[in-house]
Amino acid sequence: MSSDGASVIDRLREPDYTGDNRCWPCTVVNLGIAVAACGTVAVLWVELGAILFGLSLLAIYLKGYLVPGTPTLTTRYLPEPVLQAFGKGSATPRDPGAGQEWETIAKVRDHRENAIDVDEFLRDAGVVENGDGKPGRELSGGFRSALWERVDPEAGESAVREGLATLFDVSPAGITTEDEPYPAFVVDKRVRQWPSGSALAVDLAADAILRERSEDWPAVPLEQRLDALGTVRTLIQRCPACGGTVAETSDTVEACCGVHEVVGVQCVDCGERLAELDATTDDAKLTS
Repeated sequence: MSSDGASVIDRLREPDYTGDNRCWPCTVVNLGIAVAACGTVAVLWVELGAILFGLSLLAIYLKGYLVPGTPTLTTRYLPEPVLQAFGKGSATPRDPGAGQEWETIAKVRDHRENAIDVDEFLRDAGVVENGDGKPGRELSGGFRSALWERVDPEAGESAVREGLATLFDVSPAGITTEDEPYPAFVVDKRVRQWPSGSALAVDLAADAILRERSEDWPAVPLEQRLDALGTVRTLIQRCPACGGTVAETSDTVEACCGVHEVVGVQCVDCGERLAELDATTDDAKLTS
């Protein structure tokens, strides 16, 4: 198999549930589901049933399961003797809150303990200051100067990857670049995207500055840090790409769910977009 083919398979494979980590009870359960479902289809259309069964086998091979949530369901609901027969049993009674659920609980607890008011945090950190009678809606002179010294829209792939790794607290090797006309990356199994290279550059520069200025910044929950960085982008007045003037624009965007209005923050000279906000919400929530 070519290296390209192998890389595609590696990207599709779910390492947590395949190879040495394969959950055989999950595999057996999903094979049974595949046989039953595809057999029913084959009664009506043999060829289609065969094709679906082949795709089902491929999904089970790559992902470890066919039905989402099977690893949790089998661990929770299969009888202990069945699990022990596959080497998956536990010496102690199973706790419904174990594994992934405990991880979720830990994240919720961490969010509660470290959650911030974004605008208040940015004011206290000296990022924003009062401007034109509107508290906290203008970048402070000191932060703006530091940002322009640090921001680099032309940064190479290695520098961007390092910056993303720091921002998301992951290994650079765990970041995958998506083939999109805008910056998009898979980080910790989730797609993260920006409207432009300049928008990404501003986020990485602002994150680096805040790590130097505030010892509390790394403990802030990730999604709130991203919201704070997005707020910084909406307050940029000069384009990082060409130095032109940045202003708000109103656009109509057509999506699968219909047509809606967005407020864009972009350069009036080169068109570089720094942020997009949902115009239908009272607080113009950041969308990208």
